[in-house]
Amino acid sequence: MEDANLVDGEVWYLNAGVYCINQEIDKCISVLDKAVKRGYFAYPHMLKCRFLDPARGNPGLDAVLDKARLKHEAFKEKFFLNN
Repeated sequence: MEDANLVDGEVWYLNAGVYCINQEIDKCISVLDKAVKRGYFAYPHMLKCRFLDPARGNPGLDAVLDKARLKHEAFKEKFFLNN
C-alpha cells in the first residue's frame, strides 16, 4: 500500500486503520503520519476510532495525534470564529 502514489489523506488514514487492526503498529503510525501530512486531521474522530485502539498508548501514535490536534485546532480557529 505504501508504494502506491496516494494523494488523498483520508485514503492513507483508512490504510493506517488496516495496519493497526492487523497489529502492524509501526506501519500504522507511519501511514497515519502520512495521512496527517496529506491533510487528514480529523482529530476528534481519531480519538474515538476503534481501528486505532491496538496502538493506543504508543508514544508514536501520541505524537501523530498531537500533530493532527494542532492542525485541527488551527483549522477550527481560522474557519469557525465562534468556537
